[in-house]
Amino acid sequence: MGHVLFHGLVGLTEAMYLWLVAAGLSLIFGVLRVLNFAHGALYMIGAYLTYAVFRACGGNFWIALLVGPVLVALIGWAMEVFFLRRIYRADVAFQLLLTFAFVLILDDLVKLIFGPMYQSPPTPGSLSGAVQVLGSVLPTYSLFILAAGGVEPVGLCIFLEKTS
Repeated sequence: MGHVLFHGLVGLTEAMYLWLVAAGLSLIFGVLRVLNFAHGALYMIGAYLTYAVFRACGGNFWIALLVGPVLVALIGWAMEVFFLRRIYRADVAFQLLLTFAFVLILDDLVKLIFGPMYQSPPTPGSLSGAVQVLGSVLPTYSLFILAAGGVEPVGLCIFLEKTS
């Protein structure tokens, strides 16, 4: 029973990462009607900016987790204002070409700034432990990801219903 619960949690955690990316992609297409091929590249930029903030703030995971997404949101805003607004009514092929160009540009920027090797901050102390449930040890970080993925649709709903 414990192994089943552990592997189920691992699978749910991996699925939650996909859910978080897919929810953002659906929001952009649903609200702006733009097929944004660069959506994954923006997630990558957000991760690396969060990592950079993590290092700049002396390893404070929580500050990085707040500041990194704000920085990538500013980049997304600039992309929308200066580039995407010009092609809203254009054929979808133009949207794909422009946003694919952003994929290439952002990918190369990350390689230039951070190098070609994968980098990741360590798990913060408060999330590095484990919890025992039904005889299985479950990583606290996985539970955090599941909780964040559960809160995210509520935040999106409030955002969509309460803002113009």
